[in-house]
Amino acid sequence: MQRPTRFSNWIYSTAFFLVITTGSNCQAQEILAEINILFSLGSATLTPTARASLSTLASKAVNEGASRVEVVGHTDSLDDPEYNLDLSRRRAETVATRLKQNGVGSNVLHVDWKGEFDPQTPSMEPADPKNRRVNVRVLR
Repeated sequence: MQRPTRFSNWIYSTAFFLVITTGSNCQAQEILAEINILFSLGSATLTPTARASLSTLASKAVNEGASRVEVVGHTDSLDDPEYNLDLSRRRAETVATRLKQNGVGSNVLHVDWKGEFDPQTPSMEPADPKNRRVNVRVLR
């Protein structure tokens, strides 16, 4: 797998499984694909590259019968936590909307947002661009 550049969007397949528990239920789900969509500072607008990546991911989710598509928004820690939480929500909703436009059903979409509280890379740099992202995981 080619290592992604700092500001690129990427899709990669894995052979990992995710265990999801709900109450007394426990089931393992195969991770079909995972992608990080990166954003500009203070923005919830998708770039053309991000739109294309999401179209590819949506096709994979639909064609391979995904049972769950997780969308989680994040931010860097430049602004106050309340603003960042709202920005991460807007980013996650933007990505979820694009996935729905490309055929992913609302019944499999699970949208969440974390603001600045779950950095991709713990960094002393509050403006680390790797944290301005939405993580999308497609599960079978």
